[in-house]
Amino acid sequence: MRAISEYDSLASIKGLYDAASDVDLFYSKECHKW
Repeated sequence: MRAISEYDSLASIKGLYDAASDVDLFYSKECHKW
């Protein structure tokens, strides 16, 4: 069970990181328009 929960934590951290990267890309594109 422990290995599975550690894997889930890593997967959710990676998901959050990917989402943050998408937001950064979106905002940098929007800023270039201004």
